[in-house]
Amino acid sequence: GFALAPETETAVRATAPHLHESSTERLRDELLKLLATADPHHAVADLARLGLLAELLPDIMALTTVEQSPPHHEPVFAHTLAVLRWLTLVEDAIEPQSTQRAQREESKNSASSALSAVKKIVEPYAEKIRALWQTEVDGGLNGRLLLRLGALFHDVGKAHTQSFEPDDAGGPRIRFLGHEQVGADLTGQILHRLCL
Repeated sequence: GFALAPETETAVRATAPHLHESSTERLRDELLKLLATADPHHAVADLARLGLLAELLPDIMALTTVEQSPPHHEPVFAHTLAVLRWLTLVEDAIEPQSTQRAQREESKNSASSALSAVKKIVEPYAEKIRALWQTEVDGGLNGRLLLRLGALFHDVGKAHTQSFEPDDAGGPRIRFLGHEQVGADLTGQILHRLCL
C-alpha cells in the first residue's frame, strides 16, 4: 500500500537505464521478492511504469503493445497482469495470505462469486496444493514462486509470433501460432540469464 515519493519516482526513472550495472543475482532476488508480494501484478505494472521492466525483462515489456483478438479483451501485457492478479486471488481462496486484499476483492461481486466456486472445486486438493507451494525447488525458489513466474511468462512468445489474417467478417484476426514453444524457449533463456 505504499507509494513512491515524487522525487524518488523521478530518481528511479532517471537511473533505470543503469539497472544493468547491478549484479544479475541482485536483480533476480529483487524480482522474486516483488513476485512474492500480495499483489505482484501491481509490482510488475510499477516496474513497467517506472522504466525498470524494459531494462530487466524487455521481452515482457514488449507485450505492452501486442494486441489480441477475441475472446481476449485486452492487450497481452494487460492480460498477463490480470493472470497474475487472478492467480493471487485463487491462492487466497486456497490459503488466505492477505486480509486486506481479500477484503478489497470481496467488495467485487463477480470476483467473490467466482472465487467461491474455485474454493469449492479445489478444496479437496488444498492440502496437496499448499504442500507443493512450499516445496523448495532451487535456492529459495518454491512452488508458489514458480507458479507466479509461469503466470508472468505464459504469453512471452506472443510478441514474436503475432500474425494477422482475415476473419469471416473481413477484419484482421490476430494469431500467435507456436507462441507456447517460442515462449518456453524464451523463458528458459531469460531464467538462465537471471541465474535461475
